[in-house]
Amino acid sequence: MPPEDHWKQFHDRRDRLRLPQRPDQAIVDLFAGLVSGRDAHVLMLGLTPELGTIGDELTVTDWNEAALHRPVPRDPARTNLVQIDWRKIAFAPDTFTAVIGDGGMTMVPCADDYRLIFTRLAACMAPGARLAVRCFVAPDSAETLGEIRDAVLAGNEPSFHALKWRVAMAQAAPTAGVIAVRAIAAGFDACFPDRKQLCAQTGWDAALVAEIDSYRSSDAIYTFFNRDQLFATVPTAFGAPRLVDSGDYPLSQCCPFLVADLAQHG
Repeated sequence: MPPEDHWKQFHDRRDRLRLPQRPDQAIVDLFAGLVSGRDAHVLMLGLTPELGTIGDELTVTDWNEAALHRPVPRDPARTNLVQIDWRKIAFAPDTFTAVIGDGGMTMVPCADDYRLIFTRLAACMAPGARLAVRCFVAPDSAETLGEIRDAVLAGNEPSFHALKWRVAMAQAAPTAGVIAVRAIAAGFDACFPDRKQLCAQTGWDAALVAEIDSYRSSDAIYTFFNRDQLFATVPTAFGAPRLVDSGDYPLSQCCPFLVADLAQHG
Protein backbone atom coordinates (compact mmCIF):
# COMPACT_ATOMS: atom_id res chain seq x y z
CA MET A 1 0.00 0.00 0.00
CA PRO A 2 1.17 3.61 -0.44
CA PRO A 3 3.99 4.47 1.99
CA GLU A 4 3.60 7.12 4.68
CA ASP A 5 5.49 9.86 2.84
CA HIS A 6 3.19 9.44 -0.17
CA TRP A 7 0.13 9.81 2.06
CA LYS A 8 1.57 12.92 3.71
CA GLN A 9 2.19 14.59 0.36
CA PHE A 10 -1.26 13.60 -0.87
CA HIS A 11 -3.10 15.03 2.13
CA ASP A 12 -0.95 18.17 2.12
CA ARG A 13 -2.11 18.99 -1.40
CA ARG A 14 -5.63 17.51 -1.29
CA ASP A 15 -7.37 20.83 -0.72
CA ARG A 16 -5.91 22.09 -4.01
CA LEU A 17 -7.30 19.18 -6.01
CA ARG A 18 -10.38 19.44 -8.19
CA LEU A 19 -12.35 17.02 -10.34
CA PRO A 20 -11.73 14.36 -11.38
CA GLN A 21 -9.65 13.58 -8.27
CA ARG A 22 -11.75 15.39 -5.67
CA PRO A 23 -15.57 15.06 -5.65
CA ASP A 24 -17.91 18.02 -5.86
CA GLN A 25 -21.44 18.28 -4.48
CA ALA A 26 -22.97 16.75 -7.61
CA ILE A 27 -20.93 13.57 -7.10
CA VAL A 28 -21.84 13.51 -3.41
CA ASP A 29 -25.51 13.66 -4.41
CA LEU A 30 -25.00 10.78 -6.85
CA PHE A 31 -23.37 8.69 -4.12
CA ALA A 32 -26.30 9.41 -1.82
CA GLY A 33 -28.75 8.36 -4.51
CA LEU A 34 -26.91 5.14 -5.26
CA VAL A 35 -27.11 3.97 -1.63
CA SER A 36 -30.52 5.45 -0.83
CA GLY A 37 -32.53 2.81 1.06
CA ARG A 38 -29.30 0.99 1.87
CA ASP A 39 -27.72 3.68 4.05
CA ALA A 40 -28.43 2.43 7.58
CA HIS A 41 -24.74 1.61 8.17
CA VAL A 42 -22.28 2.71 5.53
CA LEU A 43 -18.60 1.76 5.29
CA MET A 44 -16.36 4.34 3.61
CA LEU A 45 -13.08 3.30 1.97
CA GLY A 46 -10.72 6.19 2.59
CA LEU A 47 -11.77 9.31 4.44
CA THR A 48 -13.42 11.63 1.94
CA PRO A 49 -14.88 14.49 4.01
CA GLU A 50 -17.26 15.49 1.22
CA LEU A 51 -19.05 12.13 1.63
CA GLY A 52 -19.26 12.43 5.40
CA THR A 53 -22.98 13.20 5.47
CA ILE A 54 -23.95 9.85 3.93
CA GLY A 55 -25.38 7.09 6.14
CA ASP A 56 -27.34 6.95 9.35
CA GLU A 57 -24.20 5.42 10.81
CA LEU A 58 -20.83 5.73 9.10
CA THR A 59 -17.65 3.73 9.57
CA VAL A 60 -14.62 5.26 7.89
CA THR A 61 -11.61 3.07 7.16
CA ASP A 62 -8.28 4.47 6.03
CA TRP A 63 -4.76 3.04 5.83
CA ASN A 64 -3.27 6.28 7.08
CA GLU A 65 -3.81 7.52 10.63
CA ALA A 66 -3.17 11.15 9.71
CA ALA A 67 -5.99 11.01 7.16
CA LEU A 68 -8.44 10.15 9.92
CA HIS A 69 -7.67 13.44 11.65
CA ARG A 70 -9.49 15.37 8.93
CA PRO A 71 -12.86 16.68 10.15
CA VAL A 72 -15.99 14.74 9.15
CA PRO A 73 -19.16 16.87 8.86
CA ARG A 74 -21.49 14.71 10.96
CA ASP A 75 -22.42 13.68 14.49
CA PRO A 76 -19.35 11.98 16.04
CA ALA A 77 -21.67 9.68 17.97
CA ARG A 78 -22.75 8.09 14.68
CA THR A 79 -19.26 7.97 13.18
CA ASN A 80 -16.55 5.34 13.63
CA LEU A 81 -12.98 5.97 12.46
CA VAL A 82 -10.85 2.87 11.92
CA GLN A 83 -7.23 2.78 10.77
CA ILE A 84 -6.79 -0.44 8.83
CA ASP A 85 -5.24 -1.91 5.72
CA TRP A 86 -8.29 -2.66 3.56
CA ARG A 87 -6.84 -6.08 2.77
CA LYS A 88 -7.33 -6.95 6.46
CA ILE A 89 -10.90 -5.69 6.94
CA ALA A 90 -12.70 -8.18 9.17
CA PHE A 91 -15.88 -6.71 10.61
CA ALA A 92 -18.71 -8.96 11.76
CA PRO A 93 -20.96 -10.51 9.09
CA ASP A 94 -24.01 -8.48 8.01
CA THR A 95 -22.60 -5.27 9.50
CA PHE A 96 -22.83 -2.90 6.52
CA THR A 97 -25.71 -2.03 4.25
CA ALA A 98 -23.50 -0.16 1.79
CA VAL A 99 -19.85 0.45 0.98
CA ILE A 100 -18.74 3.69 -0.67
CA GLY A 101 -15.40 5.11 -1.73
CA ASP A 102 -14.17 7.86 -4.00
CA GLY A 103 -11.14 7.04 -6.11
CA GLY A 104 -9.24 5.20 -3.40
CA MET A 105 -9.09 1.89 -5.25
CA THR A 106 -6.58 3.45 -7.66
CA MET A 107 -4.11 3.39 -4.77
CA VAL A 108 -4.46 -0.40 -4.46
CA PRO A 109 -1.40 -1.73 -6.27
CA CYS A 110 -2.56 -4.91 -8.00
CA ALA A 111 -5.58 -6.89 -9.18
CA ASP A 112 -5.10 -9.60 -6.55
CA ASP A 113 -5.44 -6.97 -3.83
CA TYR A 114 -8.63 -5.67 -5.42
CA ARG A 115 -10.07 -9.19 -5.28
CA LEU A 116 -8.98 -9.64 -1.68
CA ILE A 117 -10.49 -6.31 -0.60
CA PHE A 118 -13.79 -6.95 -2.35
CA THR A 119 -13.95 -10.44 -0.82
CA ARG A 120 -13.27 -9.01 2.64
CA LEU A 121 -15.99 -6.43 2.12
CA ALA A 122 -18.51 -9.03 0.98
CA ALA A 123 -17.92 -11.00 4.19
CA CYS A 124 -19.08 -8.08 6.36
CA MET A 125 -21.92 -6.76 4.18
CA ALA A 126 -25.58 -7.60 4.68
CA PRO A 127 -27.49 -9.49 1.96
CA GLY A 128 -28.53 -7.03 -0.73
CA ALA A 129 -26.00 -4.43 0.45
CA ARG A 130 -24.54 -2.21 -2.25
CA LEU A 131 -20.96 -1.53 -3.23
CA ALA A 132 -20.67 1.91 -4.91
CA VAL A 133 -17.17 3.21 -5.49
CA ARG A 134 -16.07 5.82 -8.00
CA CYS A 135 -13.15 4.43 -9.97
CA PHE A 136 -10.67 5.78 -12.47
CA VAL A 137 -11.21 3.41 -15.38
CA ALA A 138 -8.85 3.44 -18.34
CA PRO A 139 -10.34 3.59 -21.84
CA ASP A 140 -10.45 0.34 -23.79
CA SER A 141 -8.34 1.97 -26.49
CA ALA A 142 -5.38 3.62 -24.82
CA GLU A 143 -4.16 7.05 -25.82
CA THR A 144 -0.52 7.65 -26.63
CA LEU A 145 1.53 10.33 -24.93
CA GLY A 146 1.89 12.02 -28.31
CA GLU A 147 -1.87 12.18 -28.78
CA ILE A 148 -2.27 13.65 -25.31
CA ARG A 149 0.43 16.26 -25.92
CA ASP A 150 -1.12 17.34 -29.21
CA ALA A 151 -4.60 17.61 -27.68
CA VAL A 152 -3.38 19.72 -24.77
CA LEU A 153 -1.30 22.10 -26.88
CA ALA A 154 -4.26 22.48 -29.25
CA GLY A 155 -6.35 23.70 -26.33
CA ASN A 156 -8.49 20.57 -26.05
CA GLU A 157 -7.86 19.77 -22.37
CA PRO A 158 -9.35 22.25 -19.87
CA SER A 159 -8.17 20.50 -16.70
CA PHE A 160 -4.64 19.93 -15.45
CA HIS A 161 -6.01 17.37 -12.98
CA ALA A 162 -7.61 15.41 -15.81
CA LEU A 163 -4.37 15.61 -17.77
CA LYS A 164 -2.44 13.89 -14.97
CA TRP A 165 -4.78 10.90 -15.14
CA ARG A 166 -4.69 10.80 -18.95
CA VAL A 167 -0.90 10.57 -18.81
CA ALA A 168 -1.10 7.91 -16.10
CA MET A 169 -3.65 5.79 -17.98
CA ALA A 170 -1.67 5.96 -21.22
CA GLN A 171 1.47 4.74 -19.49
CA ALA A 172 -0.31 2.07 -17.46
CA ALA A 173 -2.01 0.42 -20.44
CA PRO A 174 1.01 -1.66 -21.59
CA THR A 175 1.52 -3.01 -18.05
CA ALA A 176 -2.03 -4.25 -17.43
CA GLY A 177 -3.09 -1.03 -15.74
CA VAL A 178 -0.31 -0.87 -13.15
CA ILE A 179 2.08 2.10 -12.92
CA ALA A 180 4.61 3.52 -10.47
CA VAL A 181 3.58 7.01 -9.43
CA ARG A 182 7.03 8.41 -10.17
CA ALA A 183 6.64 7.14 -13.75
CA ILE A 184 3.63 9.43 -14.17
CA ALA A 185 5.91 12.42 -13.57
CA ALA A 186 8.42 11.04 -16.07
CA GLY A 187 5.70 10.63 -18.66
CA PHE A 188 4.49 14.14 -18.03
CA ASP A 189 8.02 15.48 -18.59
CA ALA A 190 8.26 13.53 -21.83
CA CYS A 191 5.03 15.15 -23.02
CA PHE A 192 5.80 18.66 -21.83
CA PRO A 193 9.52 19.37 -21.51
CA ASP A 194 8.83 23.12 -21.81
CA ARG A 195 6.55 24.13 -18.95
CA LYS A 196 6.52 27.77 -19.97
CA GLN A 197 5.08 26.74 -23.31
CA LEU A 198 2.52 24.51 -21.59
CA CYS A 199 1.38 27.31 -19.29
CA ALA A 200 1.25 29.80 -22.14
CA GLN A 201 -0.84 27.47 -24.30
CA THR A 202 -3.26 26.44 -21.55
CA GLY A 203 -3.38 29.42 -19.23
CA TRP A 204 -2.52 27.17 -16.28
CA ASP A 205 -0.56 28.66 -13.42
CA ALA A 206 3.02 27.40 -13.04
CA ALA A 207 2.35 26.50 -9.41
CA LEU A 208 -0.55 24.28 -10.49
CA VAL A 209 1.60 22.45 -13.04
CA ALA A 210 4.35 22.05 -10.43
CA GLU A 211 2.06 19.75 -8.45
CA ILE A 212 3.25 16.92 -10.69
CA ASP A 213 6.66 17.22 -9.01
CA SER A 214 5.23 15.68 -5.83
CA TYR A 215 5.05 12.39 -7.76
CA ARG A 216 8.80 12.16 -8.34
CA SER A 217 9.84 10.85 -4.95
CA SER A 218 6.86 8.57 -4.40
CA ASP A 219 7.31 4.81 -4.03
CA ALA A 220 3.58 4.20 -4.47
CA ILE A 221 2.00 2.09 -7.21
CA TYR A 222 -1.31 3.10 -8.81
CA THR A 223 -3.74 1.04 -10.86
CA PHE A 224 -5.87 2.20 -13.77
CA PHE A 225 -7.74 -0.87 -15.00
CA ASN A 226 -9.99 -0.86 -18.01
CA ARG A 227 -13.59 -2.01 -17.73
CA ASP A 228 -12.95 -5.73 -18.25
CA GLN A 229 -9.91 -5.78 -15.95
CA LEU A 230 -11.92 -4.06 -13.20
CA PHE A 231 -14.92 -6.38 -13.52
CA ALA A 232 -12.59 -9.39 -13.32
CA THR A 233 -11.65 -8.36 -9.76
CA VAL A 234 -15.23 -8.42 -8.42
CA PRO A 235 -15.99 -11.77 -6.71
CA THR A 236 -19.06 -13.82 -7.53
CA ALA A 237 -20.54 -13.01 -4.11
CA PHE A 238 -21.73 -9.83 -5.81
CA GLY A 239 -24.24 -9.73 -8.61
CA ALA A 240 -23.12 -8.58 -12.04
CA PRO A 241 -21.09 -5.39 -11.60
CA ARG A 242 -21.95 -2.36 -13.67
CA LEU A 243 -20.55 1.08 -14.35
CA VAL A 244 -22.71 4.14 -13.71
CA ASP A 245 -21.91 7.59 -15.08
CA SER A 246 -20.69 10.09 -12.49
CA GLY A 247 -21.60 13.30 -14.29
CA ASP A 248 -20.16 15.69 -16.84
CA TYR A 249 -16.71 17.10 -16.05
CA PRO A 250 -13.21 16.74 -17.51
CA LEU A 251 -12.41 13.02 -17.95
CA SER A 252 -15.76 12.01 -16.44
CA GLN A 253 -16.03 9.28 -19.08
CA CYS A 254 -13.17 7.54 -17.24
CA CYS A 255 -14.52 8.14 -13.72
CA PRO A 256 -17.66 6.01 -13.35
CA PHE A 257 -19.11 4.41 -10.26
CA LEU A 258 -18.52 0.69 -9.96
CA VAL A 259 -21.82 -0.60 -8.57
CA ALA A 260 -22.54 -4.16 -7.43
CA ASP A 261 -25.03 -5.63 -4.98
CA LEU A 262 -24.25 -8.46 -2.61
CA ALA A 263 -26.29 -11.56 -3.39
CA GLN A 264 -29.14 -12.46 -1.08
CA HIS A 265 -28.62 -15.54 1.10
CA GLY A 266 -30.22 -18.77 -0.02
